[in-house]
Amino acid sequence: MSNAIFLVTSIESVNKNKFRTELKEAINNGIKVKVIIAMIESVDSNYAFELIKDYLKKERIEELIEIVQLSDIFASQKGIKLNNGIKNFPDLNSMTIVSNSEMIDTYIDENGEIVAEKVSLTKSTKSKSYKLNIYSNNSLIQTIDYGSNDQVMGIQKFENEIPLENLLFNNNGELVFRFIAKKIKERNLYSLSKTSIINPPKTSFEVDKKEKGNLGNKDYIDTSDDKFAYEIIDYINYQRINGLYEFYALLINNNVNDETRIYIDLNDNILLANYLSNRVIFNY
Repeated sequence: MSNAIFLVTSIESVNKNKFRTELKEAINNGIKVKVIIAMIESVDSNYAFELIKDYLKKERIEELIEIVQLSDIFASQKGIKLNNGIKNFPDLNSMTIVSNSEMIDTYIDENGEIVAEKVSLTKSTKSKSYKLNIYSNNSLIQTIDYGSNDQVMGIQKFENEIPLENLLFNNNGELVFRFIAKKIKERNLYSLSKTSIINPPKTSFEVDKKEKGNLGNKDYIDTSDDKFAYEIIDYINYQRINGLYEFYALLINNNVNDETRIYIDLNDNILLANYLSNRVIFNY
């Protein structure tokens, strides 16, 4: 068990000076660190992984750290076979390949229309992981993420180029998680003390309260239109998870004990802390 867990939920998390400072300090203090990259899109997850590895190499502090992505965490978990996961898969062997980049091969049909793009996830010659973007009538309909042995690791489906769902597979090609994208109108209430280091969202407004029994806290309401949220189906334990923050909390709780220090992005604190009420959290 690691002595410190860093949860990464976005590229912005990795680029934060506070993240890198806390990570370096923990390692320099001899703490065994595990970084969990919890991003459901493989391209972003791989990019975050490379950023962290480059930083550690630059600082020469790779000894006491483990970096895992969702594909690593659930690689050996048992899932279900999915027979209809990939739709409208083109016959790439009949296509003409145009390569205008060392990381992208573009497949075009007899009319010169783009049918698919094969995108290498890193510039490393050792890494063979890639994604395949599939197009129909010039619109992206599906992205397939492949591992180094050409096994399907993830699928993302689109309609009118709007995300529909993300599918996460284990190393045997079995489906372990389905992330169903939904557009929602979200309304959150923030109650913050005068000494709070967390600022309310810029789009929020302060509530004019008549009750004085809240010890001087100020309440803010924030309403977001057309925000993407995810309903998550777990095919390992057959349960529904109500959103990404509950999913993040499960990742953390499965990797910590009472002595583990938990570091999360300050931007995730308000919503994630609801699911970690019994944990001590350090922000970066």
